[in-house]
Amino acid sequence: MIFLVASVVSLLHLVACDISVQGFDDTQCAGNRIGTNVHSNAGNLHESSNCIASDTFESISTISVDAGFQCNIYSDTACQNFITSTNTVGCVPVIGQGLTCFSQASFDNPLAGSTGNIGIGKNKIIASTGDETFERAISNACGDAICDPTSRDVLNFIHGRNCEGGLADVNGNPFLTVCDNRDQCTQTITVNGQFDNTQQRDYMKGLLKATMKQGIGGFVQADSRDTSPNDQLSFASVVINDAKGADLASMSMSIEVQCTEIEPDAFNCDQPFIDILKTLVGAIPAVGETIASTFEVACAVNDLING
Repeated sequence: MIFLVASVVSLLHLVACDISVQGFDDTQCAGNRIGTNVHSNAGNLHESSNCIASDTFESISTISVDAGFQCNIYSDTACQNFITSTNTVGCVPVIGQGLTCFSQASFDNPLAGSTGNIGIGKNKIIASTGDETFERAISNACGDAICDPTSRDVLNFIHGRNCEGGLADVNGNPFLTVCDNRDQCTQTITVNGQFDNTQQRDYMKGLLKATMKQGIGGFVQADSRDTSPNDQLSFASVVINDAKGADLASMSMSIEVQCTEIEPDAFNCDQPFIDILKTLVGAIPAVGETIASTFEVACAVNDLING
């Protein structure tokens, strides 16, 4: 009887829950196998394969999977540049070189429990901005892994002072606003960022755009023959942390404006602003596996350009 019980226990250990995947050299999981069949090592301390490197595969076949198990797929052999994950039986066309398979309950999945931290600059400036401006600045500066701070977005605009509106021409038609003084302004947007993959980049881009748009105030006086500038938050940053607090990815935007006689003013980062911002960024959907479960907002954050 003791022998029978021991045999049953051993059998249960052998059939413990697991996931099994295999790489292939084609996009249909029908070609030559790449590397070995990867399991989660069910029953060991962490129920994780750790990082399994291989030659480049073009598809991954999930042969079998039990509930609560998953494999993350990476483009590199060090399992740093996350692409996607699989937890259902089937073929995933994906080019990569690294895999980690694990029990989500037992293994510390670096993508689980991520949080977001948003930094709000202490200054507001007069700038000519909007969704298209932010999109252009980020897209031009950011590649697949970093944002190049030397790829700046530069724009010239006119800021009018001592303006009078509501004027009409001799026929009674509305006339342009007339300003006593018109300042020529040069606006420079700088974007910094580091991330492991385009999913993190695109998710943070959504967060950063939402933050900067929320930092736009009312339009200020300007000559309507030119762009209409507005009060604008001068700096914001987004950092995604893992469940242990380590940085996974970051992105920031600085706006510097040089005009004849305009100085930065203090940005009002009050509780209503914070509450609205948290609601906005919390509604931004995940990009792949990248999403923050909660957000914290810090005010009066310094940046290198705007102090």
